[in-house]
Amino acid sequence: MLSSVFFWTYGIGHLINGRLGELMGPNRFIIGAVICSVAANLLISFQDSFMVILVLWGLNGYFQAMAWPSGMSMLAKWWPSRHRGFAAGLSNGFAAFGQAICMEIVILSFSLAPAEGWRAAFRYPVILPLLVAGVYWLTVKVSPQSVGLPPYQDDDAVNVRSESQIAKALHGRSRLYPYLYLGRQWQFDIWLVVIARSSVGRYGLLNWIPVYFTDVMGLDLQDGIIQNLMLSVAMSLGSLIIPAVSDTYCRHHRLLAVLVCSVMGGLSIIGFMVSETVTGLSIFLCIGGFFLYAINGLVWPFAMDCGGRELSGTAGAIFGFDAYADPEVQDAIKHALDNNGYEEKYLLQSFGTSELGGKLVAEGKNIEVDVVTMSMYYIDSAQQKITCLQI
Repeated sequence: MLSSVFFWTYGIGHLINGRLGELMGPNRFIIGAVICSVAANLLISFQDSFMVILVLWGLNGYFQAMAWPSGMSMLAKWWPSRHRGFAAGLSNGFAAFGQAICMEIVILSFSLAPAEGWRAAFRYPVILPLLVAGVYWLTVKVSPQSVGLPPYQDDDAVNVRSESQIAKALHGRSRLYPYLYLGRQWQFDIWLVVIARSSVGRYGLLNWIPVYFTDVMGLDLQDGIIQNLMLSVAMSLGSLIIPAVSDTYCRHHRLLAVLVCSVMGGLSIIGFMVSETVTGLSIFLCIGGFFLYAINGLVWPFAMDCGGRELSGTAGAIFGFDAYADPEVQDAIKHALDNNGYEEKYLLQSFGTSELGGKLVAEGKNIEVDVVTMSMYYIDSAQQKITCLQI
């Protein structure tokens, strides 16, 4: 239930906070996201009531959703269209790396303060984002104008025309009109389908791969941790590299890059399924993760191009909501696993966070939730290796 609540508040929070961040200032929303999320985590660590924790965890999801759309808004103000794939890829790639780091910090917190049990996971990891937020506040500015520079002159005629159309369309309209304006763009609607299907592929890999390695290859956590780490790294690299490459070869037709990534990802998954060695599986797994998650990375430069400097936050917010609030993701993965002999051999996630994943390691299979971020294989194996995580 905790993960489910976070899933919905995070998705809905994107939809709301993207436009609010544009109106009230993206920097304020990014710093506010850190401060409010830290406060929610600290408050949870002192609670004993499940309902209070549930409410605070839901608020935490909403607070964290304040950051990403505002980040897209700021990137559009600093980076012209010819470099937006690189900028978005850098942000998306390091966001994926950050999830892995967060997981390790949570587990480290258990090791450093085992007597505090699960509460340690809500107290000590928040120190790092607070420090980063302080550096961010001192060094990062919303736009070139914030430091006395003129706004950049985009040399791309297509994007100049698009921003001019946006300015005319918004003139005299309500502050909520951008949602309607973007929704009427047929290319924008196509990309909504792209990111929704990309989420199916992403969570399909994250749920199916652990089950495959344990049931088919007979690996446990100690033997298979390298393969699963490689998947995360490959996904991060894909979302980092492919959008940057698209700047050079298909800036105005990034759907071509999506098509190439889809074909390469599909072929790699076929190769994964027919491979009979761990080495072969690992190679195809990395290729598949690289190309399939690169599709997610391609969405964000399009959001900046479609929304321009005025509406990139709103465009990113709508895409974020679509990625995390698509209920078909869970159903598609569940049916795929059930129909292939894995019924009742997993706990399916709709959405999970890396910090929640670390907390689940401590609770193990006794945790009472509706959806879980890791298969029981990870939780049981990790508990066997990290005996200090007993609560």
